[in-house]
Amino acid sequence: KLSSKQLQNAFGLVLNQLAGSFEAIWDGTSAFKLVQGLSARNGIVSAELAKEGWTGPRDALLGKFGYFNLYTEGCTDPELLILDLGKKYHSEVTYKPYPGCRSNHASVDCALDLVQKYDVEPGEIDSVLLRIPATVRDNFVGQQFFIQVVPQIGAAFSIRYCVANVLLRKSLTLEHFQEDLIRDPRIKQIANMIVIEELTPKERPLRTAFLEVTMKDGRRYTSDVSYAKGDPDQNTLSREEVTQKFLENVAFSRTISQASAEKIISHIHALEELESLNDLITLMTV
Repeated sequence: KLSSKQLQNAFGLVLNQLAGSFEAIWDGTSAFKLVQGLSARNGIVSAELAKEGWTGPRDALLGKFGYFNLYTEGCTDPELLILDLGKKYHSEVTYKPYPGCRSNHASVDCALDLVQKYDVEPGEIDSVLLRIPATVRDNFVGQQFFIQVVPQIGAAFSIRYCVANVLLRKSLTLEHFQEDLIRDPRIKQIANMIVIEELTPKERPLRTAFLEVTMKDGRRYTSDVSYAKGDPDQNTLSREEVTQKFLENVAFSRTISQASAEKIISHIHALEELESLNDLITLMTV
């Protein structure tokens, strides 16, 4: 007894449960958030089913239709999978300093650089040129900005929105993804000015950006960023910056107290000395 719209949404949600899909991000829908939660849930359910006697493929990773053959070009050195297993732990330590898609961040850095250095009055902007790699330009973040099904998601995955917001409001924070601010006609006006071109040479970093803002009186401001802030190798965030972002997120969410947030930070800084994670999980449970 689903309506036609509900049935359409159901098919879209099924798609996201198969193996994930970028289609939800192109369309600005909330389904893109579902994949991470489902993967965690499905892992737990799979363990519970196995405990009750359900059987699965003998080699889920390396079988003919196993993970690596389905989703990669294959695993040429299986020994790497268990090298130092349980002894060494690896993670790509990338922290996003700003809300929104990571692909937007180099362009946001450029915009922040301009508004911090120069007197960029939004109403006096004549044109905006943004040059980014084709892989970013041709992705969902490069779409023309418009109000999507879920405005916050459309804005978070719009490079034009994020740059326009910085040029208008001089920063990019969680507050700027509230619907009334997204619908501000001044944002649309600036976003429509942004012309996106390919940034060459192609060997430059994937998330590099060049921004040029021309004012009505002829002044021209430019900024060039090679590595977005938060890059794990070339432009890392300090522990203090990561902590500050966490505290700002907590304050915006209004779900965890400041005292609990500070205890969480303390526990995380001493994670390897904790006898149990129970206290940490309790503090983080809403």
